[in-house]
Amino acid sequence: MGSAGCWPRRFVRGYQRQTGVTVEPGELRWHQAVVCLRALTEVASWMHQGTAGAHAGHPWLISGPAFARRITSLTGAPVRAL
Repeated sequence: MGSAGCWPRRFVRGYQRQTGVTVEPGELRWHQAVVCLRALTEVASWMHQGTAGAHAGHPWLISGPAFARRITSLTGAPVRAL
């Protein structure tokens, strides 16, 4: 993996080193899925309310498909962005 693929591992290692807390892989996957789901849910509410245009360029709008793919890869449940 390139440098973009290793920064999350470096972050987790640094966090564990600084806090003395061990982050188990399953815990990390769970939190990643929750964060991605939160972003997709928020964007869906913007779309439902008709306010997505007011958030143009927001990272959650731009990254929706990547968040959906990540949830699918973490959980096995098929997810798609709106």
